[in-house]
Amino acid sequence: MLAVTLTAGSIFLPWFHVEVTTTFEGFVQHTPYGSFRGTFVEGGWLGLSFSLLSIVLLFLQIRWGVLGALCNALVGLGYLTGQIDLSKKFIAANAGSALVQVEPQSGLYLFVFSSLLSVVLMLRTHYASRVF
Repeated sequence: MLAVTLTAGSIFLPWFHVEVTTTFEGFVQHTPYGSFRGTFVEGGWLGLSFSLLSIVLLFLQIRWGVLGALCNALVGLGYLTGQIDLSKKFIAANAGSALVQVEPQSGLYLFVFSSLLSVVLMLRTHYASRVF
């Protein structure tokens, strides 16, 4: 229960630090956007929803709560490995060539770690008495 609560709380911590370098007709512009919390991206709100769903399912002792934690882990790993593209949020459509530098921050690492920990703990709790 604590790991899922930690996952929900990590949404409000910094997830990314973003800098954009744009080149247009020979001019180079470097724009530091700063740090963004998980609430800035759609995956953060989705992660918060899955965390709250997992908390409710854990409270009701329903075994399907592990699916919410697993979805959070997949969303977090997608952002962490760069599989989810953030460039559309920072680059204008008429920009020349642009380079978006996204550095993961502590909130995203905490989100992924606590999501994976939630999956392991829920599976261990629900299936500990089962013999394979």
